[in-house]
Amino acid sequence: MINIQDGNHIYNKVNKPAAVFDLDTGTLYKIGESEDIFAYYEEVQHVYEESCLFDMADNLIFIELPKDQDLIDKIFQNSGFIKKWYQKNFINIPGLH
Repeated sequence: MINIQDGNHIYNKVNKPAAVFDLDTGTLYKIGESEDIFAYYEEVQHVYEESCLFDMADNLIFIELPKDQDLIDKIFQNSGFIKKWYQKNFINIPGLH
C-alpha cells in the first residue's frame, strides 16, 4: 500500500499508484489509484478535445507509477518533479519535449 501524503497528513492510500500531468509545464493534475486516475485522464482529455485545445490534450500524460513511497512523495510534494523524473526515465518516447 502506497500513501499519498504530505508530511504527517495522509490524503489517500493506493495499491496501484498513477498520475496525470502536463508534459509541457510539469504540472501534476492528479495522483492516486490507477483506475480512478485513468478515468480522470480520459475525462480531461475529452474536455480538451471538445474545446479544440488539442495541444493541451497532447501534453496530458497518464502514467502508472512504481510502488516506491519515496518517489510518490517527491512527485506529490515537489512542483515539476514528475516532469523531470519522466524525462529521465522515458527519454526515448517520441514527442517528448
